[in-house]
Amino acid sequence: MISAHLHVATPEDSSSANLGESVYAFVPRALWRNVRNAWRLEAMRLRQRGHSPSSWRNEMLGWTLLWLLFIAGFACVGGLRAVLFFLAQGLVAAATLEVINYVEHYGLSRREIAPGRYERVTHHHSWNAPQRYTNWLLFNLQRHSDHHETARRRYQALRHHDDSPQLPAGYATMFVLALLPPLWRRVMDPRVQATITAI
Repeated sequence: MISAHLHVATPEDSSSANLGESVYAFVPRALWRNVRNAWRLEAMRLRQRGHSPSSWRNEMLGWTLLWLLFIAGFACVGGLRAVLFFLAQGLVAAATLEVINYVEHYGLSRREIAPGRYERVTHHHSWNAPQRYTNWLLFNLQRHSDHHETARRRYQALRHHDDSPQLPAGYATMFVLALLPPLWRRVMDPRVQATITAI
């Protein structure tokens, strides 16, 4: 979990949206880069252990095989329509996750302290949302800033930081707002600028 945040709020991070980037540009880029990075990291892990990336130990190959078995099962049970449904729901689920990443990280960046080296990740590098009801529903996912600062802390124990960048509403509202780029930018771009100035 900690390594997943190594590049957050830097140009190297697939799940950090740039200031001014629309969700419609971000989601395809994030989906492609995250899949590519998963394969690359798994190959690196296997090479470090002295195994070939094409060996049966490759978890990405295992998950891909499982995915193909699901497609075959859907095809046997429901034909082409079932396969298309399976693929569509998977794409919607993956895109939904990336829209949440967009909301959580939009426009925030860490200072580069040396070429290729960035300041330490803190609770200032992710958007926080303090709304109690939606935090209950989402197991404190909206306290994302604390998760970045202390990645090992369990979600039910995440803390609110008053000095973290604050979203103006909960994730449900911000998700819908992200789908409307002109309105999103009108609400969020001034907040990003104020956050950059404050830090």
